[in-house]
Amino acid sequence: MSYGVSGDVRTWQGNVGENEISGAMITLALADATNDVNAYLEKPFPELVPFAAGDVPALVDSIATSLAVYYVRLAKFPGPGPMSEQAKANFYDKAIEKLGKIQKGEIRLPEFTSKTTRDIKSTQADYTPIFGISPVEDSVVDVDRLEDEADERD
Repeated sequence: MSYGVSGDVRTWQGNVGENEISGAMITLALADATNDVNAYLEKPFPELVPFAAGDVPALVDSIATSLAVYYVRLAKFPGPGPMSEQAKANFYDKAIEKLGKIQKGEIRLPEFTSKTTRDIKSTQADYTPIFGISPVEDSVVDVDRLEDEADERD
């Protein structure tokens, strides 16, 4: 499965028809873009990459689409020619820069933010429970906790 949206690739090419840019060319460009994305994101997300269908983060889809736009333009205009440096900067360089930032953790994917262990915090750190699994003789009543609970009930 490739990431990105083929319709968006065609739109960025100026809504050209199948006779100017074939669906096969777009599919190949999306596959190449997906391979690039996976290469960058495999290290920070080893358990998720390659992403399953329906689980591709929106930013990853956008990056793959941008890379595919660049690859289609590169295939359509090989060698020195009409593709400007601005087009390369807009579609390739920015996408690769974002992938690098995601890889380094400078950009976080919202779809996975809550799933990372560094975001999980205990609400009872340094807390000794009122009742534990130790013998009853070793139990200590936390008077402050009892008062807090009593206050919450009132």
